[in-house]
Amino acid sequence: MSQITDKSAYILHVRDYGDSSKIADILTPDFGKLSILIKGVKKNHKKAGLVQPFLPLIVSWGGNGELKTNSSLEPAGPPLMLKGDRLFCGLYLNELTVRLIKSYDYNPELFELYHQSLQELPYAALEPMLRRYEKHILDLLGHGLRLDEDVYGNEIDAAKYYEYGIDNGARPIENNGDGFVVSGEDLLLLKSEDFGSANDLQGVKRFMRAIISCYIGNKPLRSRELFR
Repeated sequence: MSQITDKSAYILHVRDYGDSSKIADILTPDFGKLSILIKGVKKNHKKAGLVQPFLPLIVSWGGNGELKTNSSLEPAGPPLMLKGDRLFCGLYLNELTVRLIKSYDYNPELFELYHQSLQELPYAALEPMLRRYEKHILDLLGHGLRLDEDVYGNEIDAAKYYEYGIDNGARPIENNGDGFVVSGEDLLLLKSEDFGSANDLQGVKRFMRAIISCYIGNKPLRSRELFR
């Protein structure tokens, strides 16, 4: 049995396992996303208090199969105390990360992006923070958006509308197509990330939602329902 000790981690999702245990999907800088079995957590109040999202942890585990077994769990700092929309946004970050990242997709920049976004969550403007997270996690997973020029190599024009295909990018609208319709203004706004000067990010939000659905499938994100 291989043993991994004392790794930084965040819990993204937890589900029950048997009468007393839980399975946690965790994100680490060195191993990406993986699932660990935490035994007896329902009968151990101290351990149960650590099995929660938004709490930096030091985790150890062992095992050779897909599901690892947790051997120790310690806090690495205080938890974020989130309420209302900020809690819902945190749950969205977690669910999106679980759905987008494959197990053991090693990329320390993914962990840093997630960690930094959590640090911003208690005070940042929420819509700009979420759009940046969506854009950068796609970049790090190799799904980066082509925002500087259209399929013909011409610069994106803020006054035009485009249909966007994830395989080839933005095509100026001439006839009805099967891509996602998005304004040049929104593409340039997403490129610059100058969201502080924008009065309305609904177009960018709709565009990013359409793009993300291509990678996570049609199953809706439960955290989005909380905003309704």
